[in-house]
Amino acid sequence: ALATSPFLFGLEQLDVRGCALEDEGASILANSMDLANVTHLRLDENGIQDAGALALAESPYGFNLVSLHLQDNPITPRGAKALRESPYLRRLKDLRLPSSALEDSR
Repeated sequence: ALATSPFLFGLEQLDVRGCALEDEGASILANSMDLANVTHLRLDENGIQDAGALALAESPYGFNLVSLHLQDNPITPRGAKALRESPYLRRLKDLRLPSSALEDSR
């Protein structure tokens, strides 16, 4: 429902912490053209795993993201690496991940 909401268009900041989006919701959001306007995205505490992180990393609509918060999600180093190396997230300056995603992710 969020990704198809007419209110998403034009938003620059989106905070959906603790909404149980999980991988499916992260993927739907990542594939929404309306994400292109968002510069600050908070997805903490949503049960997002590597599949959701990969969807965000592979989204051509995330190119304006400057800040992406994914704390308190079960993301592993694999998901963290995909986000850090994403060709679409070049403007990202503030990437916040759970500590479990940072172990051996270099």
